[in-house]
Amino acid sequence: MTKNREISRDPERAEAVKTKHFAALQPFLLHALLLATLLGLFGNFLLDYGFLRPTDTTQVIDTIRVEATGDKSMRSKGSEVWFYGAFSVSDGRRIPWDQVELDASWLQRGDAYVAPGDKPSTATLTYRGATRLEFGSHPYSGVVLVKWGENQKKINLYSSATTTKPLTIDGRSSYTNSSLYPLILGCFVLIGIGLAAGIVHLGWKYTYHCIFFLSLVFSLYLTIAAFFPGVYTNDSADQLKQALTGTYHDWHPPIMSWLWSLLIATTSRIESLFFLHLLLLLAGALVWARVFQRLNIGYLAFAIPIFVAGPTVMNFSGVVWKDVGFAFALLLACGVISLAWIRNSLSWIDSILASMLLVYAFGVRPNGIFSIMPIVGLLAWLAVRQCKPLLPKIGKLTASAFASIVIILAMVGGMHAFTYTYLDAQKRYPIQYLELYDIAGISSISGQDYFPDFIKNVPQHDLPLIAAGYSQSISVFGNANNLVFSGPEGSQPLVPLNTDPDQQALLRKAWLSAIFDEPFAYLQHRMAVMKSMFLVGAYPTERPQNATDRTAVLEANGVRPEQVELPDYQLPGAQSAQEFVADSTVWATQSDLYTGWIWVVLLTLELMAGLIMAVKSIRSGVLIIMASGSGLLYALPYLIIAPASDFRYLYWSTLAAGICTILMAGQLSARMLGKIRRRYQTQPLVHPAH
Repeated sequence: MTKNREISRDPERAEAVKTKHFAALQPFLLHALLLATLLGLFGNFLLDYGFLRPTDTTQVIDTIRVEATGDKSMRSKGSEVWFYGAFSVSDGRRIPWDQVELDASWLQRGDAYVAPGDKPSTATLTYRGATRLEFGSHPYSGVVLVKWGENQKKINLYSSATTTKPLTIDGRSSYTNSSLYPLILGCFVLIGIGLAAGIVHLGWKYTYHCIFFLSLVFSLYLTIAAFFPGVYTNDSADQLKQALTGTYHDWHPPIMSWLWSLLIATTSRIESLFFLHLLLLLAGALVWARVFQRLNIGYLAFAIPIFVAGPTVMNFSGVVWKDVGFAFALLLACGVISLAWIRNSLSWIDSILASMLLVYAFGVRPNGIFSIMPIVGLLAWLAVRQCKPLLPKIGKLTASAFASIVIILAMVGGMHAFTYTYLDAQKRYPIQYLELYDIAGISSISGQDYFPDFIKNVPQHDLPLIAAGYSQSISVFGNANNLVFSGPEGSQPLVPLNTDPDQQALLRKAWLSAIFDEPFAYLQHRMAVMKSMFLVGAYPTERPQNATDRTAVLEANGVRPEQVELPDYQLPGAQSAQEFVADSTVWATQSDLYTGWIWVVLLTLELMAGLIMAVKSIRSGVLIIMASGSGLLYALPYLIIAPASDFRYLYWSTLAAGICTILMAGQLSARMLGKIRRRYQTQPLVHPAH
């Protein structure tokens, strides 16, 4: 009591005590503000997407009203509304059109209906459960208004590329419009404040580590729940057939089918490769988080779960594709080598793990050999520096370059021997797809038939038909499947594939002759493919797959139902996760995130920034050079060798650019924080006069 009176009589001492108390309180306030915000946003996400719902989830029977308003966005060239139908979310089955009431203004186009947009059009249907509406999205799309119960949603269907936009309508009750919403949200905020108190007063120093790990696991679970047990396209089904039969061919990478066969033999589960790819993604994310921590920018590790759940990762992360395995393997390999670079030590485990990942990546994507070179180069430099520390710098560079060449040659030779000797894979010459597409383009543009005689002699060969099919391949399909796999209306392909070595030699000769004879036509064709791939952003996403569609794809590729046992159930939160995937990918489609040249430009700028940082001896500069260089060297060859305009060919490039962006943001923020600290540390202390 006496001490308090003495303090109150001494203003300077009282002010010092207040300052001390505030300084002690300041860390708690900062942690509380940060964690309350993070937990509040997370709670809002769970409530908004229905991960948290009342226990009474009785489906409400209601009417859905689809209104083609006739409006359009400023960028759209029209106001059409293509309605592809309504589907049950539980089993993926289409609701028959005779259960949908369409007014007379809708026009039937195949299995879809179109509202021309010159006047409002309406369609109504009754739903008894979660229902997914699908609309076409293209440059001529307008605005559609969907109403159900007391809810409504207006959707701008415009997209620079031709794609689909889904809308999931869930009749179950939720907390979003409930009086309990602010109470539940407040509980998440209070949890954040409680964690802040534990950090400051109880020394919970691993709280942020746990939050990061849980958020990363949740981000990954979104992919698992939305796509389980994986999305299987024709490519996936063909590789699954190879894995089940043990008979391999090189149209798709045999090493992936072989690995899949081992996983099936070990786990007896078809979806094992789906989980292995996601395990690579999880491991890569954890290793990169450790890299950020060692660079003293660990706070930016929280950007990784957001990145993993973002539309440039989740658009394909649930698809069982070689492109996905390639990207996730390189993500982890880059992380392992980056961590070794930072700690100035390359262990045998690092070397073996990175080498295995690089071999797998090359095996599934041989055309990605150039993107592997920067990673191999840094791996070789680390090995040489550790084994020969006394070598001068020029000697280390020379030895590293030589070691890189040896590693690359060993990788190429070893994979060739593994594929054609150990696995005895049949040669199907996948390069012929590119050659046939190029010849079709050159012939269509120039009007001169450059196909070899053995193709000209097939009964269905007709240059005008090929030219018409080529035009569709560029403007509609984004690939040459309508030329090489089937002809018009399911007829024989106009430019058939073959596996005859002699005919392949003739085809190669005709291809080169066409390029040299018609260089301008070749450039025009390549520019058209490049425009479709790098400017329009074709085929940017793959949506979750229901059991009916999955079975149909597998059966169409010769995988019988009795050969596979895929789960026909949904994981908890699957419907909410699928809605989130749909919303995020639709948003990205409306933006420029799925436009290829954006990523090429970003990677180029990041490579230049990495070079500048490396010159200034900033350690992360080398890592940015490695990752951005790899992503750039993966994208650029597609200017010449792209067989189609699928955005999945740029999947690794988008991942590499994303990691480099986080790295650069971390270095920039660290530099700014350092300046602020130095500024306050150099300010003279003002002492009160006595």
